Amino acid sequence: MNKKIKIALLGIGKIGERHLNLLNSKSLKNKFEIIAVCEKSKKKISIIKKKFNKVKIYSDFKEMLKKNPSIDIVSICSASGYHYEHAKISYNFKKNIIVEKPLALNFKEAVFLTKKFKKIQKKIFVVMQNRFNPPIVALKQFLKKNKLGKISSALVLVWWCRDQNYYKQNSWRGTWKLDGGVLSNQAIHHLDMLLYLLGDVKSVMGQIKRKFVKIESEDYGSALIQLKSGASAVIQASNATRPRNLEGSITIHGEKGSIKIGGTTMNKIEFWIDNKKGENNKKIIRKFNNQKKSINGHKKFYDHVYDAFYNNTKYIDGKEGIRSIELVNAIYYSALKGKKIFLPLKNSINKFDKKIENEIKS
Repeated sequence: MNKKIKIALLGIGKIGERHLNLLNSKSLKNKFEIIAVCEKSKKKISIIKKKFNKVKIYSDFKEMLKKNPSIDIVSICSASGYHYEHAKISYNFKKNIIVEKPLALNFKEAVFLTKKFKKIQKKIFVVMQNRFNPPIVALKQFLKKNKLGKISSALVLVWWCRDQNYYKQNSWRGTWKLDGGVLSNQAIHHLDMLLYLLGDVKSVMGQIKRKFVKIESEDYGSALIQLKSGASAVIQASNATRPRNLEGSITIHGEKGSIKIGGTTMNKIEFWIDNKKGENNKKIIRKFNNQKKSINGHKKFYDHVYDAFYNNTKYIDGKEGIRSIELVNAIYYSALKGKKIFLPLKNSINKFDKKIENEIKS
């Protein structure tokens, strides 16, 4: 029988509930044991008690950690702006952590956390579940083998719909302090995919706008990117698409072909052209698009955590999590300054003041 990882969850919103249900499922029960849950909402606590009557429930995070020293990993599913604070508390209790995207809203805070956890030899696992999608796994291997040849360009598109009602659901949504905009919330997985597949960024020229909603942050962002490899990339991310979500994709063009992966979570091959005729590779498309059972990225992620925890395998760590945060901060900084920003980033966006208002107004 496998040795179980003792895990605690912080924050049971939509994403936290997904984690909780998954950890309690047959597929992961033999690997993880839920020790405790921390949630402040009385309504949610009531639901948790009915569903998981044996799990200890706390409304105070420090109290949970103090009273449960056997916890191996804390899974942080709180609002994005609290990740840094909750990670620091976990560090003080010398706990490994899982953090939903992003690791922090601020680049320098993310760097600070990574250094701190490394010092005490504790792990930071950053949830980037789309990396485990079979089409992405296949594309990563394809690029590793240089089967597309020299990469000329890439296009990242996030055309999603988030109306005013979405932002009204929680007061923290769309705020600079706790959420950020479409780039740091919805599109960060797509930005991570660009970096994961094609490597580091050399420079960024970005813009952010607020189109259709009354929030502090942006619901539209775009950027022209120069990668260190010499390839160019364009990012266009929008929550101002109406009346519904249309697309979330990454397209890569190389000297030997072009590949586009889209779908709801970058889990469907739109085209895979790797021949001189310019025809789709039907064999690959059939293999990945006709799978009877869809892959649960979060389940794959937790398997990945288990292997890294007990077998010391390579994992999506703090350094990997920093990369997409740095890129988002660089786009914001470029928009604020109105100029091209070169990476590695030297400055972080700590607080958006009135200077940014003119930039993001339509």
